[in-house]
Amino acid sequence: DFTITANGTSVAVSDPAKTRVMVLRSSCNQCHNQLQAHGTTGRIDPQICVLCHNPGTTDPNSGNVLDFKQMIHKIHAGRSLANGYQVWGYQNALSDFSNVGFPQDLRNCSKCHNGTASSDPNVAAVTPQGDYWKSQASREACLACHDDYKTPTSGWYTTHITNLKLAATPDALPDNMCKGCHFDGTNIGPAQVHYNQIQADAAKYQFNFDAPPSYNATTRMVTLKYSITDPTNHNQAYDLKADCTGACTSANKFGNVSITIGSLTLVGAPASIADFTSSSTTKVAAATGTDDGTHHYTVTTPALPNTGAAQPHGTARALSYGQVLEAQLDPVTRAPVAPAANVNVPMRNQPYDFSLDGTGAPRRVVVADAKCEACHGLLGTASGSNTLANAFHGGARNSVAACPVCHDANRLSSEVTAGGVAYNESFQLKRMIHGIHSAGVAAEGKWTGRENPFIHGDMTPTATNPGTDYSVDVKYPGILSDCNTCHANGSFLHDAGVLGTNVHSNTTVKTADNLNDPLFNNVMSPKASSCAGCHDAASTLQHMVDAGSARFGTASGIGGSVSAMLAAGGSANVVWTGGTTQADMLGGKVFESCDGCHAQGGIADITAAHALGTGNSD
Repeated sequence: DFTITANGTSVAVSDPAKTRVMVLRSSCNQCHNQLQAHGTTGRIDPQICVLCHNPGTTDPNSGNVLDFKQMIHKIHAGRSLANGYQVWGYQNALSDFSNVGFPQDLRNCSKCHNGTASSDPNVAAVTPQGDYWKSQASREACLACHDDYKTPTSGWYTTHITNLKLAATPDALPDNMCKGCHFDGTNIGPAQVHYNQIQADAAKYQFNFDAPPSYNATTRMVTLKYSITDPTNHNQAYDLKADCTGACTSANKFGNVSITIGSLTLVGAPASIADFTSSSTTKVAAATGTDDGTHHYTVTTPALPNTGAAQPHGTARALSYGQVLEAQLDPVTRAPVAPAANVNVPMRNQPYDFSLDGTGAPRRVVVADAKCEACHGLLGTASGSNTLANAFHGGARNSVAACPVCHDANRLSSEVTAGGVAYNESFQLKRMIHGIHSAGVAAEGKWTGRENPFIHGDMTPTATNPGTDYSVDVKYPGILSDCNTCHANGSFLHDAGVLGTNVHSNTTVKTADNLNDPLFNNVMSPKASSCAGCHDAASTLQHMVDAGSARFGTASGIGGSVSAMLAAGGSANVVWTGGTTQADMLGGKVFESCDGCHAQGGIADITAAHALGTGNSD
């Protein structure tokens, strides 16, 4: 930034108060990896964007204003807007942002705008005018998100036009009038009314394992010692039964908090593999524990069943999950709303890994909460629909440490295709998370990778089971080929091991052998199951089989032929009966040779293909 002196020379602006910097590229790149617009023309910084996207810029096709503060708010709020948002851009191409879902709560303005130093990793980098959203409320900026303002029955219209009579029509309201009432420090200031109770109060609850879980091999019981404390109040321990009359229920403050246990149960699997295969875990309510008088609790609960087909051994994980029930507060007064209502405040899931029999290995860190939360805010508290109601598992699972305990190698979908064929997609975490995040990319024409939808719920939607098609609902905002955006410490380069396979219980045909014993389940081989989560084109799968010796549940590789499977109404990822089983994997009958070409330094180096080094960076 510079200014022109009286004698016509340019002088750099050194006083930050005289600049206009609302957001930095580094903040945008927390989600976008490398911000880029208008093709490859070098538009990679919001300081460039504002030069053209100023108050005089309008889209001639739609009539939508393209001033940056309006356009960028509307793009990110697309799915929440009453009227959607479309722009006809380069060469008259339509860009419809109406289905864009900001991947965290839309009220988190400080994710992009911040003028105050903070230790919160989910707050934007500090800029000189980063706090203007608190003090300089304007009609153009605020009503970009609150776009129902022209509807006479809307709350905004009723308050500002009908009751306060601030103007004859919303469009007649002067832009600078808003900040006369809505300024920082008042009970209707932007920071006050954008109060997010769910996320703010999450800081008050911390689950702690007070000692390592202990396992009695004779009684097959696990003893857990734990507490829930308040980090904002000198780590004072909560009385988990304070509001309970008799046994605590889900209507009580801590009645929804539980501890679950998962472990390796597959017979014959080496204990050196720290994975979980229990699928149906055991759990105990935290409020059922015995209080030692200081609100530290002990509970003893059965470990997983030990049967012929499921024998818990090696590494187990005790995991806290659940939410804290609070009275819903009014964002203006911070008093309980009337009529009374409740909200579920998330408490970070806490894992504690321990051994059931003296064997086992530490489970490696594959991804980290901080990586997820660069986009998702407090993980699990909101989704692309921006509300807790639409968050996965209602917000009760808010750490990646929780996901693999249930989303293990035996977890699969129950979807069916239009032809009634079982889809049998794996919901093991590593495959599911690749499928979800990559689902919408091919639909946008950005690459030639994933061709098949990734579905939760039937592929033939009904009124009672509408399903979720992630190819429609998820638009990944970053560089999908950059694995380090999500993976910690280059973890994607490690061999996933035998239990990195996706174990499927085929839902169309059950035999006496595979009815109850996962050893006889059809499987995908480990590396193929991960890579094919994104790269699921039929030709790519065939390459994995032909060149990499991969298996997709059948002896011949991909169910006889990909074309036959697709013609039957299924996905190229459908697992058919008869073929490679988990027992085959444990017996070493399958060896994937992918590393021959794709290892670091190979002729098709995975690190070169996946643009490493740009993840979560400027």
